Amino acid sequence: MSIVHEARVKANELLDQHMSIISEYPSENYSERIEHDTAKKAALITVDNILDNIEATILYHKDNKALSINKEYWTGVKDVLNNF
Repeated sequence: MSIVHEARVKANELLDQHMSIISEYPSENYSERIEHDTAKKAALITVDNILDNIEATILYHKDNKALSINKEYWTGVKDVLNNF
């Protein structure tokens, strides 16, 4: 499986997980689109925090190639989420 495909799968998982939380609180004022947009924003916050953590870790482990791959993966997840 390619890193791009894996990023797409993870982006979908994150969006689904956040949607399930949001849908637990039904409201007459929420449309499916609003729920989707809210879940997307929450998922992006999650990914941004992960990327911040990776950046901080890279500062102390500059030679660790796994961190670069991990950063590439989560950046791909963020790109997919932004395109939803």
